[in-house]
This record gives sequence, structure tokens and C-alpha cells, in this order.
Amino acid sequence: NYASISCADLPLSRGQLLPPSDFISGFNFLQTIGPNYLGGQLSDEARVAIHLTHRFGSIVVTLVLLSLIFSLYKNQSLKVAVGLSGALALQISLGISNVIFSLPLLIAVGHNLGGLLLITYLALLRFREQTEMNQTTTSSWRDYLELTKPGVQALLFVSCISGMLIGSKFNPPLSIFIFGLLGISFLAASAAVIKHIFDSEIDAKMNRTSSRPLVKGSITEFSASIFAAVLYISGSLMLLVYVNTLTWILTSLTFIFYAFIYTRYLKFMTSQNIVIGGLAGAMPPLLGWTAVSNTIEPNAWLLVLIVIVWTPPHFWALAVYRVDDYAESAFPMLPVQKGVASVCYTVCLRST
Repeated sequence: NYASISCADLPLSRGQLLPPSDFISGFNFLQTIGPNYLGGQLSDEARVAIHLTHRFGSIVVTLVLLSLIFSLYKNQSLKVAVGLSGALALQISLGISNVIFSLPLLIAVGHNLGGLLLITYLALLRFREQTEMNQTTTSSWRDYLELTKPGVQALLFVSCISGMLIGSKFNPPLSIFIFGLLGISFLAASAAVIKHIFDSEIDAKMNRTSSRPLVKGSITEFSASIFAAVLYISGSLMLLVYVNTLTWILTSLTFIFYAFIYTRYLKFMTSQNIVIGGLAGAMPPLLGWTAVSNTIEPNAWLLVLIVIVWTPPHFWALAVYRVDDYAESAFPMLPVQKGVASVCYTVCLRST
């Protein structure tokens, strides 16, 4: 509430997507912020930092709630799904109105209380699901690790490091190197967890994926959603605080494309899905380069192009090996749509 008047031009803030902000002063809890709603001792940059953090947190909570609504709808809990959708819509409307129209403090506080109630409901639902799950099966840290696809993470790590080293002429700053790798990896892991949630029904039909945590019930979809949100928030903070805003924007756009657009829609539309999805998997070299340089350079895109060219033959070979699995699940992979012989010819052609 105190900071909302500093960013009244939604969806921008002072004419910019990410204006100058002072996170250190904004979150120094030992200082006095002032007694009134419209002013105080914090600088404009500090208040902008507070408000941008609120926007960021609201987006994450909204994504978690949308995932929960999707899960409730899929499990035919329609009344709860509709009620939660209405509460979320009301919260979003109040939040936007508060910023644009500078609503009275009482309404703004009501918006905050509504958010608290939604988060409390999430916590209670999480407790209920955990209690029910403990009566049937138990989860371990290995299950959560599996959701992040550690094998894929290792490949992303290597390609991201290559971008960092080349972009910095093999001399990256240590803090950017460490937190850049961790931040990018955390967002990639969050996208992998969301993919598990969306693909749980397909995974149950395939021998290769039938023992994944969400399929066997060791982790609930809601718990996975919370885990994904924690990973996204943690990774984003690392990138915003220790690296640079450009890297966070590019990584977040990659996250949205892969976790929600590609996984939910694009990969079911064409047998060339691997070519489309390969863009997300090819981004780590560019992200690593941007982390150390804070720029987008043509040579970084060349690294992306190399990975894009490499990706389809690799995954098509795996699809040939698992063609029966994909056919049983009605997944439009190239070997299922065009036949194994056609794929072998295409892989050989792309590899030469």
C-alpha cells in the first residue's frame, strides 16, 4: 500500500518495465518508513523496489493458484474451482484498482487480507493433502529431485557455463558465475516441475514415465506447484540481486514459453514439436552470456543455433527407441506420425 503510488501506470512503472529501484533500502527493516499512507522517509526508488517485489510475488501466487484451479477442475471439484477462480479475479481487480485509482487505505488493507486468506487456504489444503498422502505413501527428497530432471539440468549447466566463459573471455566474476548458474538452473527446474504436473496423465500411460512421483502418488500436484513456485522465486531473487535484470527477463520468458505455452499446447499440435521446444532448451548459452555481459550479442545467438540444430536428432532417436510408448499415449512424435524409417532418414540428413 505504501509503495503503490510509486507505480501507478500499470502495466509499466514510471514508463518503464523495470525502472530504477533500490532493493537494499526498500527492505531494510531496521528503518522507519513513515506514519502515513502517501509518504514517508523512503526514497522513490526504494518504494518502487517494494512495489515491484509485490508485483512479482503476485504473479507467482497467481500461477500457483491457477495450477491449483486446474488440478481441482481435473478432479471434478467444480464448485471449489469456480469459487477459487472468483476470489482470484476479485483480488486481481482490487490490486489493479488500488494502484490506478489510489483507493482508500481501508480497501487496500482489505485487498491484503484477501491475499492472506487465499494463502491460508493454500496452506490448509496443502496440510489436508499431506495428511491424506501420508496415509497411502510417503515422499522423499529424491522424489522432489526427480521432478527437476537432474539429467537435463546437468546438460543445461554445461551449455550455460559455455556461454558464461565465452561471453566473459574465460574470466567471469565469481559471484555472477555462481548465482547466475544457480538462478538459471532454479528457473529451469521450476519449468520441469510444471511440465510434470501437466504431463501426469500422459506419463501414466507410458512405461518410461509411469514411475514418476506424480504418477505413483508420492507427491501431489499441489505440493509440486508449491515446489515449483519456491524454485522460481529463489532463482529469480538470485538473478535480480546478484546478476542483472536482462538475464532474469530472458530466463523468465523461456520459463513461460516452455512450462506453459509449449508443454500445454504447442507440443500436441505437430510432429515437429521437438524443433519448437528445442528453442527453450537452446537458451542456456545465451542466458549465461547475458549474465556476464548484460547484453544480447550475435555470437550468443550462434551458440543457441548450434544447440537448436543438435536437439531434434537426439530426441528423435530417443523417440524411435520408445515409439510404442508414444503411440500408446497418442503423443504426436515424429516416429509415430511418419514412421521409423522416415525418422532415421531425417536424423541422418540432419547429422551430415
